[in-house]
Amino acid sequence: MFLLEHGQCGLDEVYMEDFFQSLTKLRNLRVLRLEKWSFTQSCSKQLVEVFKTNQKLKELNLFLKDKNERAMKLLCEGLQHPDCEIEILEVGGEAMTEYLAEVFRRNHSLRDLKLWVFCPKYSVVRSLCEGLQDPDCRVEKLWLNEEFLNEHYSRHIAEVLRRNQRLRELWLCLIYPQKEALRMLYEGLKHPDCKVERLWLVGNTMTEFCSMDLAKDVISGASATRQKWRRPFNRAASPRLPSCVADADG
Repeated sequence: MFLLEHGQCGLDEVYMEDFFQSLTKLRNLRVLRLEKWSFTQSCSKQLVEVFKTNQKLKELNLFLKDKNERAMKLLCEGLQHPDCEIEILEVGGEAMTEYLAEVFRRNHSLRDLKLWVFCPKYSVVRSLCEGLQDPDCRVEKLWLNEEFLNEHYSRHIAEVLRRNQRLRELWLCLIYPQKEALRMLYEGLKHPDCKVERLWLVGNTMTEFCSMDLAKDVISGASATRQKWRRPFNRAASPRLPSCVADADG
């Protein structure tokens, strides 16, 4: 695993390019986490080479403090490469871009997707959801933060739940969620074509929409045989926040 926060190190562009070039020589790198980076096209090209040459790299966590559109396009093209074996992709900050939608369609190794957006553009969310609805999308586990839970975006998420036939697990971060947004999401979850088997509700505002009764109702279409409370198992879901999960077997 390699973790580096650019903001803490004050790295200049030359060092960044040398750093990414050195990553292409690491053959046993399995997890790469980059936080607070300002990507250039040169950095993206070097990172793309890592995707192509290191089939052991399975997890990429990418949080950018600003966005170079050309650099992000190059990066997403690398994530689509047939030799890219990344299975877990976590994207946050300014890294949210429409180019990711094509990654969802073309990267057939991708199984676990975490999206942490902040004030995203409507066009970006719509494009991402279209990618997640694509028949070739292989994502089985989807994590969404609270920015997705508004009336404008939730209808697109609900459409993903109806159309993505491989999605089995959904994490929703509930921090002061909008009632109408939750209603649309839960309508998607209860749709006959929805294949979600496990629903996690995580947040610090537990309302009637986050109750176990509702969770049981949502999963009822999947013939749930057990429901129980659990604590979050990922760092993104703080143990201090209440959580609810409903499982479906059958």
